[in-house]
Amino acid sequence: MKKLYVLFAMAFTVLLLGVVNTHAMGLLETPKQPIALFVQLDPNHVGKPLEISEELYTKVNEKLNTVGYEAIPFAKAQKDLKVYIRDNDSNETQRDQDKGVILRTKDLKALAEKEGTRYVMVLATRVTSAEEKVNFWTGLRKNLTIMTNIIIYDAQEGDYVMDEDFSSVGKTSGSYDRAFHRAVEDTLTKIDLHQYLK
Repeated sequence: MKKLYVLFAMAFTVLLLGVVNTHAMGLLETPKQPIALFVQLDPNHVGKPLEISEELYTKVNEKLNTVGYEAIPFAKAQKDLKVYIRDNDSNETQRDQDKGVILRTKDLKALAEKEGTRYVMVLATRVTSAEEKVNFWTGLRKNLTIMTNIIIYDAQEGDYVMDEDFSSVGKTSGSYDRAFHRAVEDTLTKIDLHQYLK
């Protein structure tokens, strides 16, 4: 009985030390700063624009986490952007809005204020070329070229930290969605947020 009690006490001590250690490590981590991340995706040649927008958001948020930032939740960000554009843009139809709204400095300031963040990041992606080619070995190939504009605006300083364009080609013998996905993956490898967000 005494051995069982000692064994139980040792197991409890190990468990308690593990919990205390995990809690202490959490306290040592610096909290991530919030950033407003908005995704604008031209739905042409994209079969699942909502899923791809969320995938883009998730992958960029992972990159933001490596430099100490955390994007506001996807659903909230996209809803707030949609409402802001609807209330402040001059487009007459949803199709015009889908083609892309250029957010100006005043818009970025207003969105930063709405979200309560210092930085606003906008990732705007559009298809610039969609081609089908026949290859002797692989059959029908789809090439999709995308242009991605990434803006990071510092509302506190009233200045653009980043405003760059990236072009990538996605190739596949499958769907345009797969080609788009490959082009996005290529674009994300080109983005180095360490030089913009410190």
